[in-house]
Amino acid sequence: MAKRWLRRREAVAYFLVLRYAEKKGEKCIDLGEAVDILKPFMGSKRLADEMVRRLIRLGLVGRPRPLKLCPKPLDEVFEDLAASYIAGRMRRRGIEASADPASRTIRVEERECTETEKLAELIGYKVECVSSYSSS
Repeated sequence: MAKRWLRRREAVAYFLVLRYAEKKGEKCIDLGEAVDILKPFMGSKRLADEMVRRLIRLGLVGRPRPLKLCPKPLDEVFEDLAASYIAGRMRRRGIEASADPASRTIRVEERECTETEKLAELIGYKVECVSSYSSS
């Protein structure tokens, strides 16, 4: 999943692919369809293809088979971005914290656990309290 916030062009491209799949009533669409959708907005087929690759690298679009794309639900994308952002903000405040979107867990120093548990509960994450991080 993306460790950083999306740029405008990435966000719009993701939204267009997601909306197209929803309107079509399917979870996955063909790679060619995604490129065709993005081509008018990106300016060329080459740029649209590169944007699809970027969406895959960022984890916004899954690729179960070589020519199939499955956009992740919008709420799932923002939950993962929010968890990474929260952990990053805590680290900037001097609190050791990390987010694991795969297991939906935020690991935090024990002294900051209660405050973080309330916040994590709101976004559907669980908090793992760690007594101290190893300094290696």
